[in-house]
Amino acid sequence: MSGPGPAGPWNAPADPMSGGDPAGLLNAPNAPGIDSPAGPWNAAPINLPVRGVKGQRILLRLPGFLPQSATHNFTGYIAPRLDGSILVASTREEGQFNQTTTAEAIAHLIAVAARAYPNLTQASFIAARAGIRPATPDNQPIIGPHPIIENLTIATGHDAIGIMLSPATAELTAQYILDRNPTPLKPFTPARFPQPIAHQEF
Repeated sequence: MSGPGPAGPWNAPADPMSGGDPAGLLNAPNAPGIDSPAGPWNAAPINLPVRGVKGQRILLRLPGFLPQSATHNFTGYIAPRLDGSILVASTREEGQFNQTTTAEAIAHLIAVAARAYPNLTQASFIAARAGIRPATPDNQPIIGPHPIIENLTIATGHDAIGIMLSPATAELTAQYILDRNPTPLKPFTPARFPQPIAHQEF
């Protein structure tokens, strides 16, 4: 790990990782590199401009009916699942780190479903779930070496498309850890942000 360095927004905190670095991996000689894919929880411990965006989704089931493919409209999307249920998603709630589901969001998502398929007003409600997405000020992922903390590679900020981008992110991150060539990651470098944004306490 590098020293405290000059004053500035990217200074490494005394304890850069939540819970510290008990195994000494960051300081180990010839350390291969540590990847930090902790999503919105990356913001506080290692000083990244990542904010939490809460999303809620629901599952419905209507016997005899299942969309043939995912359907998108201006307020959400509906997608069939292998178990016969229907996924309806998703809300977008800025700066929220709680993972509770709300009646307001459930009602909104049922309306989203009914707008696309009116017969879904007769569907059974199966479940609701909430999660937190990591978002960045420019809405682009953060991938690459931390500007201050040595041997720490960042992969976060993918917002709602993290699952779709995860294979490419894994490949880029692994290649950087192996060859230390930052050029392919330049558009996503953490150093593109001169100052961190305020983060929500959690």
